[in-house]
Amino acid sequence: MRYSKLTMLIPCALLLSACTTVTPAYKDNGTRSGPCVEGGPDNVAQQFYDYRILHRSNDITALRPYLSDKLATLLSDASRDNNHRELLTNDPFSSRTTLPDSAHVASASTIPNRDARNIPLRVDLKQGDQGWQDEVLMIQEGQCWVIDDVRYLGGSVHATAAEILHNYSVKGTIFDLNSYQTASIRVSMSIQLNGINCFYGAHQALFDITLDCPQGETLVLLGPSGAGKSSLLRVLNLLEMPRSGTLNIAGNHFDFTKTPSDKAIRDLRRNVGMVFQQYNLWPHLTVQQNLIEAPCRVLGLSKDQALARAEKLLERLRLKPYSDRYPLHLSGGQQQRVAIARALMMEPQVLLFDEPTAALDPEITAQIVSIIRELAETNITQVIVTHEVEVARKTASRVVYMENGFSLSATAAETIRFATEASYPPFESIDANNQIVGFDVDLAQALCKEIDATCTFSNQAFDSLIPSLKFRRVEAVMAGMDITPEREKQVLFTTPYYDNSALFVGQQGKYTSVDQLKGKKVGVQNGTTHQKFIMDKHPEITTVPYDSYQNAKLDLQNGRIDGVFGDTAVVTEWLKDNPKLAAVGDKVTDKDYFGTGLGIAVRQGNTELQQKLNTALEKVKKDGTYETIYNKWFQK
Repeated sequence: MRYSKLTMLIPCALLLSACTTVTPAYKDNGTRSGPCVEGGPDNVAQQFYDYRILHRSNDITALRPYLSDKLATLLSDASRDNNHRELLTNDPFSSRTTLPDSAHVASASTIPNRDARNIPLRVDLKQGDQGWQDEVLMIQEGQCWVIDDVRYLGGSVHATAAEILHNYSVKGTIFDLNSYQTASIRVSMSIQLNGINCFYGAHQALFDITLDCPQGETLVLLGPSGAGKSSLLRVLNLLEMPRSGTLNIAGNHFDFTKTPSDKAIRDLRRNVGMVFQQYNLWPHLTVQQNLIEAPCRVLGLSKDQALARAEKLLERLRLKPYSDRYPLHLSGGQQQRVAIARALMMEPQVLLFDEPTAALDPEITAQIVSIIRELAETNITQVIVTHEVEVARKTASRVVYMENGFSLSATAAETIRFATEASYPPFESIDANNQIVGFDVDLAQALCKEIDATCTFSNQAFDSLIPSLKFRRVEAVMAGMDITPEREKQVLFTTPYYDNSALFVGQQGKYTSVDQLKGKKVGVQNGTTHQKFIMDKHPEITTVPYDSYQNAKLDLQNGRIDGVFGDTAVVTEWLKDNPKLAAVGDKVTDKDYFGTGLGIAVRQGNTELQQKLNTALEKVKKDGTYETIYNKWFQK
């Protein structure tokens, strides 16, 4: 059904949430060793794309003036390494495999703040009649603006060049070179506590707490009332002052043998946001005013700049209709979302939640959990206090259980990160609430329940799915993917969870057999087994590749192509909704292409996860869960 190509589009979220406005870098990131291009960040980025399009070139040497020192060095090493040279054979600076025909870089003039160290710029790209958006990350080296990252906005995935930078620099070495010191920064502990003791008068609330939480993790403090969870959380923002111990958090160090200065506390709170159990919204201010107050007073943003940032957050958290309301006129769930938005306005490195789902009904609790899980994809570190085991299970990457002021245990919760390409209903698609849904998603959730693990899902380009496994960005791929010999050389598959076949569809009454499609245009998804089948078995048919089957369906309905070839379950759904379409010929069950079924892919060597999924799959098939999910999506 799906046939991957080597395109390194690896999911790797930026340090801040997509729902915030990342501010520009007018601070110097250090000296620069190489030549550079004159101009501001948007001008340099535009010249970079114009040069590549004009010269149809991705030559690293020629593009050196546009690239950061670190990225240029890593790419140069990659080009000389036999194991990684092939990663650069496609376009390494875009989310697509080939160069675009045109590119337009958004202006940086509207970006407000001058305190951050990078500027993400949106780039509108076109290739023929296909369009997409990348995000290029500009940093300043010396007096030069240079490119340090490229990310595809549609699926939160990185281009090859940036992915090589990310994947190898975090290891401290690249191809056995030891000159890269960014590793200590990237993998440094975001939060470290050592020997923390806290008192309320003569009563000791925390006893010798020692723990750490790496950057980007979601740490849940779990335990009964009175366990010390909230006290420990308040220590992280110095709302409670310990009598002894040390704290490292968001680049700040505190030794509590000395009282921290007011300035040190203020600096800490700029980078560590907090969402209180009682929300603590200012009752005399509207939602919008609650959001812009602190950024204007503390960060020095103008009102217009703060409003622009607030508008994006309100839209992201589905609060825009309530922007002019006062907290008293909001439900508990709405107030909680406003509190989260207010904390995110400061663009913190760490976000603290004190009982974020307390007193909320199950539906609103699910919304808050969903927001926390979305934030986890952005590499922001989160610490959550809760007494609800189910909330911990759904959000935590690490759990610390507390009782009577002691931390009794710290465990890493098993989370299985699934990658998929969510434009393939009924297997996977995006619903009205911007959630990934479908047969694959429901089945994966059922399997995770059997394994007692948490599932997360990321949407990305299909060609990037297998590379995501190789670079350990995800643990599994579930995307209507055929088990093929070529893929089995790269990944492990579970036993098939779906027996597949394929079908041609066309306009009703126009074609009745595949022979009539000779010389006609038939749409397929690019890089799939369907495309390979037609090219191998029906060279007389002209294949028209599409990024998604939904685009192919639209062109078929509008008469731009003569047919579409896809999975039987997928195209059969089209026939139910559109009487003007009809099947052409019989189902295709060629065992060389469609005979082995669909499988869940895991990394080579990860036989433990493969076996867990196989065992869970066998169980849900026996107990009727599989049949229930199948009927939900295929028997409508």
